[in-house]
Amino acid sequence: MKKTLLSILACPCCQGQIELKPKETIENGEVISGTLQCLNCWTEFSIYQGVPCMLPREQQIKSSKGFTEQWKYRFSGEFETNYLYGLNPTRRIENATAKFVDPIQADEWILDAGCGSAEMTFAAANNYPQAQIVGLELSEAIRLAAKEAGSFPNLHFVQGDVMNPPFKQLTFSKVYSMGVLHHTSNTKAAFDSISSLVLQYGNLVIWLYPDPIECPANIPYYGIRDIVFLGMGHKVPPELCLWLVKFYTGIFLPFIIISQWLGKEFYHFSQKTDFLIFDKESLSEIYEATAFINNLTLLEMFNAISFWIFDDVTPEFQFRHKRQEVINWFKENRFDEAHADTIGTYWGKRWH
Repeated sequence: MKKTLLSILACPCCQGQIELKPKETIENGEVISGTLQCLNCWTEFSIYQGVPCMLPREQQIKSSKGFTEQWKYRFSGEFETNYLYGLNPTRRIENATAKFVDPIQADEWILDAGCGSAEMTFAAANNYPQAQIVGLELSEAIRLAAKEAGSFPNLHFVQGDVMNPPFKQLTFSKVYSMGVLHHTSNTKAAFDSISSLVLQYGNLVIWLYPDPIECPANIPYYGIRDIVFLGMGHKVPPELCLWLVKFYTGIFLPFIIISQWLGKEFYHFSQKTDFLIFDKESLSEIYEATAFINNLTLLEMFNAISFWIFDDVTPEFQFRHKRQEVINWFKENRFDEAHADTIGTYWGKRWH
């Protein structure tokens, strides 16, 4: 942990000021171990392996589960290695930050809310060395990701909960959260929590699972969770779930390849004619979001889809939301400028 992080940390229990107690262990300018204390309620938080654990004591046991197995499997090579959900992490962060209404400026604090294995967080720190990048993650996997953070002077990691983030309000000029909030017990409450961190004239970008009526292309994916695993994948032992996921990936892969080819042909056909089931803008968004599959080898495609399915079936919660519902959340949180596409991406700017 870099000491500059102290300027934005706040107690998740009472929003009190955080202080680093003496006798910390420092290596190469990073605080490797030590204790943080709230100056208001006197709650203590430990720094372990260079990452502050900003969770109330009762949450720490629960956090040891979460998505930890998913990320451990990624780090051990069970899923894709050079890609994240089939895309290069640099490409993914470029896609996310392209939605920011304003360009990234020097000395801005930017939050990756729910960073997972943190490939996008590292890519952001590399792409925008002029900004301070913070990765927030609930699970213990944050420590696996943070081992290389010391080589980036502008990169910080914090173990914490997006439902109760351990930061001062109105701190970040830009926040992004890609595919995280819908896995909490209450998507709206999680949205309210992270949006409170965005300062005036700040930007927020999120990705949520779209409602199947508004994005029918996701129906087969949802069906694996809802029908095949009966929504109970989080109760299956991780090792068994891993092999079940790989088994189903092997079964579905030929159909996915065929569907992707048919989708590509239909997209090109629709661009030349007026025959449409979906409007052209929606069809283009779906095509562009899935076109990267065509660039993957068969093994890369298998590993990417295995990761997608594991990510689909293992979380305890998975909510899907309509566009207007989420747009209303932005407006309620003073983001007067809010936008959405048809595949679940939302972005906005807070004006007051």
